[in-house]
Amino acid sequence: MVGVTEENKVALQKAFDECLSKSRTAKGHAKSLTAAYLPKRVEFDEYFPEQMLSHIMASWFIIQNAVIDFLSPGEQTFSADFAIRVFRLCQFKKIPIDENMYASVISLCTKGRAGKAPEKIFDLMKKSGILPSATLYSQYVNSLTLATTPVSTQLSKSDSQKGKSLSIDWSSVSMSAINFCSNCKSELRDEEIMVGWSYDGIDYSTQCVCCAENRFIPMLKIKYFVYEGKRKRTGSDVYGEEKGEDGEIDISIPYLSPMALRLESENASKVFKEDLSDLSTLRRMHPDLFWNLLWYFYHQELPMESLIGSQAAAEIRLVPFYEENTDSPTNLDSQTSAAHRRTRTISMSSPVSFSQDQIAKSLKNKDFPGAMRMFLRNRINSTQKKWKSSMYRALEDIAGIDACAESIDNFASLYKKAFVGLPVDLEKNMIPTDKPSGTAIRRFRAVFKHWQYYSPLSPFR
Repeated sequence: MVGVTEENKVALQKAFDECLSKSRTAKGHAKSLTAAYLPKRVEFDEYFPEQMLSHIMASWFIIQNAVIDFLSPGEQTFSADFAIRVFRLCQFKKIPIDENMYASVISLCTKGRAGKAPEKIFDLMKKSGILPSATLYSQYVNSLTLATTPVSTQLSKSDSQKGKSLSIDWSSVSMSAINFCSNCKSELRDEEIMVGWSYDGIDYSTQCVCCAENRFIPMLKIKYFVYEGKRKRTGSDVYGEEKGEDGEIDISIPYLSPMALRLESENASKVFKEDLSDLSTLRRMHPDLFWNLLWYFYHQELPMESLIGSQAAAEIRLVPFYEENTDSPTNLDSQTSAAHRRTRTISMSSPVSFSQDQIAKSLKNKDFPGAMRMFLRNRINSTQKKWKSSMYRALEDIAGIDACAESIDNFASLYKKAFVGLPVDLEKNMIPTDKPSGTAIRRFRAVFKHWQYYSPLSPFR
């Protein structure tokens, strides 16, 4: 067999380059613009969402373990019951449980005099393959002794403060995690922010999934009313909170990743434990930690009695709110007029606009290319802002896609297939958020099931 000489290698490479150049010319420009809008390729660990969910559960155990020392004996028993329920929830959802989480559950069950629960949880930890450290083993031995100790009747700090009414009207609390990239102006929602977080809990920033060029610290926005007795209070005397009209408080805090949340919870439980003895003190002295805990605990349906009190936990109904960014790429008025002039000759034979019902019918018939063409024609020819929003989110809402992973993935697959075949004249009128969501984004959405902020075209809005 004759070996390949250097001259042959050069000739082969030249022939390959010529074929590649011809291929690009033939297929050409048609795919280039679409490729620019496809999701950026990033390394993604399939189990990263579950790991982040594990950090949220760990944060709940940490806070509960710190607060239980200030509770009455009866409340400590309830706290231990809550801990067992959350532990079982982690098992049911197959959320990773590390040694520190096992240690927290054992400690809570010990303080709450939960009978043989510490022993059973210790055995489950060994069966899971986790070998207990010397510290955890010592804690476990102490739990066996404390389980037979008579319960003290001394009142805790929380009992001595009963009767103090919270200043917040918990039924009025609304929150939003929508952020806008300062570079490409794209609207980023929960799952898109989560994908951009790093594995480092010290790093509070996230990377924009649309432009993949900008890292920024996302913000969590909160609105609520405060009261003083029966009278509505203004926010001028509330620590760390800005005054709003008619007693409404409007604040923004850093949106912490679950890793950062766990680190902050551990720090508070060790360094500022006394601040956890009073619910209002925790909120006023550590607002970033408090509101992030509330956000995550509420969405995961975790007990919140230790965070806001039993009455407030029964009353709270977090409501999402949406604030439009006037500087976002959805404001395409100038681009639209230019695009309208460019495509006037192409679209003359088409209707000036298509109804939402026509688009819905196309989606129902699996005609995604037709639905997308109608949507983009409306964006070109219409001055209504609703057509300037994300095409992917709008079509998803019109199609009535539910939150289950299978429905989300099926829609994304059909959308992506149609997306790469769009005509060039329509591609020029796209915005970054028109692109189909990547696997990582869909995975976070399916695992966390956070609020879905409906697009302007949603029938539910």
